Amino acid sequence: MTLRALLILSLIVAAVSFYATLCSGQCSEDRGDVKTATDRSLFIRVPIFVTLGDLSRLSMHTVRHNTPREPREQQEYTVKATLVGYKAESDGDFHLVIQDSGRTMIIEAVNPGCAKSSPLFSQIETVRTVITGAMNPTATYRHCKIPIMVTGLLFEDFGHGQTGVADNFLELHPLVSIGF
Repeated sequence: MTLRALLILSLIVAAVSFYATLCSGQCSEDRGDVKTATDRSLFIRVPIFVTLGDLSRLSMHTVRHNTPREPREQQEYTVKATLVGYKAESDGDFHLVIQDSGRTMIIEAVNPGCAKSSPLFSQIETVRTVITGAMNPTATYRHCKIPIMVTGLLFEDFGHGQTGVADNFLELHPLVSIGF
């Protein structure tokens, strides 16, 4: 086997392995039911239009790996900002970073395989289809500058080295609507 053929074969194996992980349903355990909206909470489906500045002024709560949904996490928020980067994560979620006036925030399109029992499943699946068609995220973080408007549930995370994390660790997770 030539060196070129060996290189191509190893790239194919790596790609298949990566996409198998995305499709395997290897869902996040840290507040996973909250992230995927499968926790049976009632959601406020009338979004509040906010800026990243508005969300950055919300206080930071201490959450643990198994903290149930906080009341403010039941609300949908709509934000207009600039998408500055994105990638596919090992749990199958699409990690996107938005920016407005120097502030950044993580927004996540969850792996639909992890959200099958969510009342928001059809919206979650639609968001994923739109993102896949527009950007086809891979494990490599890609920089961009794309105007975007998204709606999602507020999610309180904790620091674990995320790219683009907000100072108060708030995210929109899961996304239920996206427009470019």
